[in-house]
Parts: sequence; C-alpha cells; structure tokens
Amino acid sequence: MRLKSIPFINVEAKHWSELINMNDNTINEPPLVEDFPTQLLQTALINGEMLELPDLPAHSQGVERAVKLVSQASHTVYGLESRHKHILAKTLSREMRPSFISKGYYKESYDNMDI
Repeated sequence: MRLKSIPFINVEAKHWSELINMNDNTINEPPLVEDFPTQLLQTALINGEMLELPDLPAHSQGVERAVKLVSQASHTVYGLESRHKHILAKTLSREMRPSFISKGYYKESYDNMDI
C-alpha cells in the first residue's frame, strides 16, 4: 500500500510551476492509478504500454452548479468576501425553500395559493 500525504503548496508562487516542489519525495500518485499494483505500473512504464483506465467523468453536476454560482456572484458583487457572503446567502435561501419531487408538485403549490 502506498501512503498518501498532501504536498505543501507555495501560496506565494508567481508561476504555476512553483506551486509544488516536484523534487520533494512526499508527492503522491494520482488517485486514478492508486488501485493499480506497483508491478503493473512499472511494467507499463518500462515497456511503453498503455494502461486501460476506468472511464471517469471529468466533472460532476455539482461542480457545474458551483461554477455557475461563483460566476453569478462575481457578476453581482465585488471582492472575495462579498462574493463569499453572496454565495452563502444564496445557498441558505435555497435550503430554506421547500423541496419538491418534480416540477409538477412545484406548480401545484402555486395553484393552491389564493393570489
């Protein structure tokens, strides 16, 4: 079993190549290949073989929603703190609203209102 550790990130880096010290021996392998046996990885590297990797999505729907929320907040307010507060307020507002199984239930709730 190969040990995992989070590498030190240089937050004062001026270039992306300075973010992590690549000469540090504590850098871990990507999670995608962590379940492959070490011998298989070494053999594939030496022989120049292609590994058959599992088909994984590049991102999830949750990530897409988060990117959209951050983009909307960036258009609405200025500054990191203001953006963060805007996102928290919007998230709290969504949590306070009732959730519906489908759009049909959402429509029925408005039909029952005396407006």
